[in-house]
Amino acid sequence: MLSSETTQGQVDVESVDAVLIAMLSVESELTTFEYLTGCWKRLYRVNREVLKAVSWNELGCLGLVTDRSCDSTNKGYSAENLTEWKSMFDKLKDLIVSYAGYTLEDPSMFPQPAG
Repeated sequence: MLSSETTQGQVDVESVDAVLIAMLSVESELTTFEYLTGCWKRLYRVNREVLKAVSWNELGCLGLVTDRSCDSTNKGYSAENLTEWKSMFDKLKDLIVSYAGYTLEDPSMFPQPAG
């Protein structure tokens, strides 16, 4: 349900760029770089939790672990869910790194706290 269908409170993979720009455009007590660093930490924390819930078999089926074979037993997320998560994770990671670089080059790109 990550990329094609959305429900209230969820964002699809095609919309994450617009949502991130909207969040960066809101005045905050944090600098843009601090906000993006927090995003990075939260993203990796969620990824660790997803990977904890996934069996080694499922990772092998997705090609994320090369020394495991693939069989049909699924104990956690479906292969489709994991593929969608990986797509979202990669997109968010790329966006966070890109915007962090942009704001280091031009801090006035988004509102910054006074001081």
